[in-house]
Amino acid sequence: MAIAPIQGALRRSALLHISLGLGSGLVGGYSFWYLHHLRNVRIRDEWYAQQREAQAQA
Repeated sequence: MAIAPIQGALRRSALLHISLGLGSGLVGGYSFWYLHHLRNVRIRDEWYAQQREAQAQA
């Protein structure tokens, strides 16, 4: 009779770990995309726009 509560606890623990892993992965992915990637793309696009303007003026 003591095994059933242990199995339930392991199942809840596994579900908790899986949901925390997926949740933190999603938060990490979104933070990388919006805080790092899009900022770098904007900087790169501005640099190319400046290069095109300089080339058009020359």
